[in-house]
Amino acid sequence: MTCKHNKEKSLWIPQDEVAKLLNVHFNTIKQWRKAGRLKFKIVRQKGIGKKVFILRSSMERAFDSKCLFCGIIFQTRRPEKADFCCTKHRWNWFNRLRSKGYSHRGRPQKGEKPSKKHLA
Repeated sequence: MTCKHNKEKSLWIPQDEVAKLLNVHFNTIKQWRKAGRLKFKIVRQKGIGKKVFILRSSMERAFDSKCLFCGIIFQTRRPEKADFCCTKHRWNWFNRLRSKGYSHRGRPQKGEKPSKKHLA
């Protein structure tokens, strides 16, 4: 029979071990933590300072990203940079922007002022 304290500790994994398990850099875990992608808790320890623990269940969703065009959730290696699930959706998104008076970067095209109802 396991103690409830041991069970609780197994739900939380140290930040450096999470980086090794997900095969990403330690700083990436810090960025994901600050962005709210990973749930964490900070434990203060005497003589050592503080240690950050990540919730095991939040690791499963670490590589999830949401497509801006269709709204489905997909997995990718770099979720902070992935906005579309496929190339066709990326093209359709930017074509829709362009038709409303925006360039490929989302800014107004030269010589045109887009209406306030852009991206509606």
